Amino acid sequence: MEGAAMEHEAVNQAAAVGAPDDITGTAVVLYVVVEGGYEKSDELREEVRSKVGEEHGKPFGPQEVLFVDEFPKTQSGKSSDGPSRRPTPAKV
Repeated sequence: MEGAAMEHEAVNQAAAVGAPDDITGTAVVLYVVVEGGYEKSDELREEVRSKVGEEHGKPFGPQEVLFVDEFPKTQSGKSSDGPSRRPTPAKV
């Protein structure tokens, strides 16, 4: 899912995590770091969701696309485990 999202020119990084969902049990939340020069917007959110849906099928795409400024890094500057330690929305 992350790879499909990163095919969009405005996506610098992406990470998918599971979040509790009352209907399906687990919903996919896609965290996105936007490439410099692009603005975070509802339009971009839908473009990313659509891009992922094209590759994985619309029903299997993220239920939510959330923009973040950066992902956590280790002391050596490598990507940590992305937003998986961040609290996810209780209901998406």
